[in-house]
Amino acid sequence: MKFQEGDLKNKVDYRIQKAYELGVKYESEYRSCCQCTLGALQDAFNKKDDAVFKASTGLAAGTGLIGSAGCGGYSGGVIFVGQFIGRRRENFKESSSISGIFQIIKEFHDRFIKEYDSVICSDIQRKLFGRSFNLLNKDEKILFEKMGGHSDKCPIVVGKAAAWIAEIILKYPELLKLD
Repeated sequence: MKFQEGDLKNKVDYRIQKAYELGVKYESEYRSCCQCTLGALQDAFNKKDDAVFKASTGLAAGTGLIGSAGCGGYSGGVIFVGQFIGRRRENFKESSSISGIFQIIKEFHDRFIKEYDSVICSDIQRKLFGRSFNLLNKDEKILFEKMGGHSDKCPIVVGKAAAWIAEIILKYPELLKLD
C-alpha cells in the first residue's frame, strides 16, 4: 500500500502514508499491534494522548496475546477514532450514537472484512499464516516470529489499519475537528 509521490502531493493526504509507514515501522520494531496502530495514528495526526496509549497495552495480539478477540490493529484504529468523537464521561447519560463514531467504525470494519474476512486476530492469523498462535506460549511465539510475524505479516496489517483509519477520518473533518 505505497502511494506514488505525485499522489501524496495532489490527491492523498500525507497523513495516510505517514500512518501506514509508521504502523509498519512500529510493529516491526516495538511490537504490540494495538499500540503500534494507535501510536502511528497519534503521530501522523500529531494527536498524542499518553493515557489512551497506555490504556491500549493489553489489546495486543487479539487481547492479552491470546488471539481470540479483535485484531490489535483494528482495536487501535477504533480507539484512535474514540479519542476524537467518543462519548465523554460528563455525557455518559446521552446516546453515544449522536457523535457519528459508529458510521466511521462501520467503514473501518468493512475494510477489514474485505481484506481479511474478519476482525478477529486468530482468523486473520489463519488467513496470513495458515494457522493461529497463542503468543503467551514460548514455542508458539518462536514459530510466529520464524513465519514472519513481525517481519512481513503483522506489520503490514498494522500499517493498513492505520492508513485505513487515516483515510476514513479525513472524510469527516467536521466531526473530528482536524487541523
